[in-house]
Amino acid sequence: MLTLRLIRRFGAVHRNLAAAAFSSFVGKISDVSSRAGKPSSVDEPALVKLKKERDPEKLFNLFKANATNKAIDWFLNDVPGRFGIVLDAYSFNIVIKGFCEMGILDKAFLVMAGMGTWGLAPDVFTYTSLIEACYKSNWPEIANGLWSRMVLKGCLPNIATFNVRIQFLVNKGRTWDANKLLDFMRRLKKSPEFPDEITYNLVIKGFCKMGNLKMAMYVYSAFRSEGYKPNQKIYQTLIHYFCEAREFDMAYNMCKQSMENNWYPSVGTINNLIEGLVRDGKLEKLDKAKHIYSLSLKRKPPFNPAQIELMKSIVSRK
Repeated sequence: MLTLRLIRRFGAVHRNLAAAAFSSFVGKISDVSSRAGKPSSVDEPALVKLKKERDPEKLFNLFKANATNKAIDWFLNDVPGRFGIVLDAYSFNIVIKGFCEMGILDKAFLVMAGMGTWGLAPDVFTYTSLIEACYKSNWPEIANGLWSRMVLKGCLPNIATFNVRIQFLVNKGRTWDANKLLDFMRRLKKSPEFPDEITYNLVIKGFCKMGNLKMAMYVYSAFRSEGYKPNQKIYQTLIHYFCEAREFDMAYNMCKQSMENNWYPSVGTINNLIEGLVRDGKLEKLDKAKHIYSLSLKRKPPFNPAQIELMKSIVSRK
């Protein structure tokens, strides 16, 4: 019998993450069906292609790329018999993720509930997919209840689950709460990459969007002290918001470091930075503007001639 291997799992965290919200989750989950969106239209050509495929590996890749309501039902009912496949947790997680991405959460929950008939229990990937979908659907009570249920069942959150929660908090303007969760993750330190670059970038961007660049740099400093090196997203976030705040010296330092790694902000951001430095009028700032322009010439692949010409014209302004 073929089987699909479960994705790698992370270590344990404290059970006291389970919130009292679980009791409200039980009451609220019953009305998910009535509130869920309508099923997406069925892509019949994709379904025909799926049914004709005879290679199991290609079949699963096709399914993930062309998941529709009808295709998912067919996957659960017909694929096991045709290929002699035992549906494992990974198989169910593909289906649940498909329903979540289509916004059909009632079926996603039903598939999770049906895992028990196969002798399976939801894992961290199952819960994370559903928690993320509930947050995106603006059902935070249900998402929080799922988190509590997950922990109470002994299935503990991994880095992806934490990042989903932090993303939700940042999106809701609750960056201080997101930062508290980041601090909690740092204390846990389950692995060298816990929290990871995504976690830090989310919180840094959250503070930048609030206009609190001081806290953004505080989190950035903590990020560096943990031994992480900035990635392209972190550089671009800080450069963009430093330019918006007219903190052009700070933006210059970040932009210089980023460009030296061939990570370039958008043309608009580069132009804003050059213009801000030129407008200052001081020779030192003009030299910085020229340096950013010279680094822009080294980009691979290069900026197009019109973009380069515009940068040059800004540097040349008196």
